[in-house]
Amino acid sequence: MTFTAGLPFVGKSHGTNAADLFGDGRLSILVAAGGAYPGDLLTAAVYCPDERPGNYLNVRLVGTKCNRSAIGARVTLRAGGVQQMREVGGGTNFGCLPLEQHFGLGEITLAEWIEVRWPGGAVQRVDQPPVNETIRITEGVTGWERVYQQP
Repeated sequence: MTFTAGLPFVGKSHGTNAADLFGDGRLSILVAAGGAYPGDLLTAAVYCPDERPGNYLNVRLVGTKCNRSAIGARVTLRAGGVQQMREVGGGTNFGCLPLEQHFGLGEITLAEWIEVRWPGGAVQRVDQPPVNETIRITEGVTGWERVYQQP
């Protein structure tokens, strides 16, 4: 399977993860390999596609009243009449889990709204967030901030 995905052989694998490593909407696949036994390969592989397959929105949350990493927050995005939901977690994948939430939008070019349900119970809504950006939403602060300046 790793060869068909374009990943090099990494030996025995202990987990995979996906993250937007470059802030440009391309999800990279990271494979952690190796182990505690002699002879295990201690390697890792990263696959990053050459092109972005569609539009996207990355969301970073900053908690001020809840925990700073916003673990436990639920982020719902409505775009193209369809809703997607992500939950910020801190320990559900082996090795690491990006706190930044990635929403793949395909051909959709307009996002209607984002709703954040913070762990403390507060609900915050951002209307018409940008597409093809990484934004930061801070608990209790109206609006959003751009994380990366696109060229």
